[in-house]
Amino acid sequence: MADGWLNDPKLNQKGYKRWFLQKAERGGYMYNYTLDTVATGAKIKEIRTQKHITVSQICDHLGLCSEQAVYKWQRGESMPTVDNWIALLDLLDVRFEDVAQKRCIDPGYERCA
Repeated sequence: MADGWLNDPKLNQKGYKRWFLQKAERGGYMYNYTLDTVATGAKIKEIRTQKHITVSQICDHLGLCSEQAVYKWQRGESMPTVDNWIALLDLLDVRFEDVAQKRCIDPGYERCA
């Protein structure tokens, strides 16, 4: 496990490092996956085009002023806020699990292989 952030003096002062490591040893609070923003953005674009929904329609549905936000999501440069996720999923008529793509961050985790 990369521990660069665990060496932060502020983290050590408050005892969080010890707490985190104890939890990790007991098998709790270890996250082996993260959201793959690039793959998720590509999935948003794929579903949007399959359903013949334009970026302009997404902006209208979500009340966005600019289409640039949607293009950034599709490129994986950023992700929607929670309220925009809810509205986007409603418009696309899909579940979050259908859109979100995960990436393994712990190659030692047996399910990552």
